[in-house]
Amino acid sequence: MLEQRPIVPANAYNGTTETIYVRVEENANPSAFGTTTFSLTVNPSPSISDILVEICSEDSFSVTPVTAGVDFVPTGTTYTWTVSASAGITGAADQAVPQTSISQSLTNTTDATTLVTYTVTASTGATLTFVPIHLILMLLLILSQVFPTFHHPFVPVKSLQ
Repeated sequence: MLEQRPIVPANAYNGTTETIYVRVEENANPSAFGTTTFSLTVNPSPSISDILVEICSEDSFSVTPVTAGVDFVPTGTTYTWTVSASAGITGAADQAVPQTSISQSLTNTTDATTLVTYTVTASTGATLTFVPIHLILMLLLILSQVFPTFHHPFVPVKSLQ
């Protein structure tokens, strides 16, 4: 006897452990069968939207995605990343060792606002679920880089006496 009972809805057991009952029988002799059980744990995968962050040159940023809105971040999620940065950006480096947040200190040595793109992989540990997200940093200039200090000569004011 072949029975199939799909789990509806498909996400009904996220984060729970269920006992699965199995009966295997021989086609030619249905009275020859065996039964067993096993546990199945369904862990939800992270679902994280792309993130846009603005920082000034010579600043640090730290992003730790959280569950909010359409985003779901399971407890224990870690992150690795690769960075795509144009010339003149210092401090941007790939990270192969899993981290609990995405963070670095960046400096923009150019005279223009620049985008730095982090391609981040979220992992939920032993389940090895990998979800790619993008963290886009708009690296702004420090105002002193754009407008250097300008010293006005002292002009004395005449007294009206």
